Amino acid sequence: MLNDELCNNFFEKFYLPQDKIIIANQKLKEYLQKKIPNASFVNSTTLSVIDPDKVNELSRIDEYVIYYSKNLDDEYLKSLLYKDNLEILCGEFCVPNCPARTEHYKAISMSYKGDNSLLDEFELSQKCPRKNELNGLTISEVAK
Repeated sequence: MLNDELCNNFFEKFYLPQDKIIIANQKLKEYLQKKIPNASFVNSTTLSVIDPDKVNELSRIDEYVIYYSKNLDDEYLKSLLYKDNLEILCGEFCVPNCPARTEHYKAISMSYKGDNSLLDEFELSQKCPRKNELNGLTISEVAK
């Protein structure tokens, strides 16, 4: 991951000081903090952190995208302290508490790097609550 040539080349060519880097992995964040000391980070919803204390810890310094199944949970939202650093994901791909969520996002992420093998192989199968709604389409077809 840290030796990912595509990712490293991207940052060298395109990173600007006003940019925010969306992070889905703490090890990658630590690596980028060393490489770009003044960078701003957004903790991705794909971190899947739900515990309010952990969200408060993450959002104290960086922005944090709230886990999507908590978007409408008023009590949960009231428990979060650093509201100026919180974001809510709208139009999320998965239904709340989707058991195939990790697989969905991994397949989509790999496709951004040009590897469509997971998109082509992974169908919205029995694990996905949207399978009937999407009539057996693959993720690549849904994501278009």
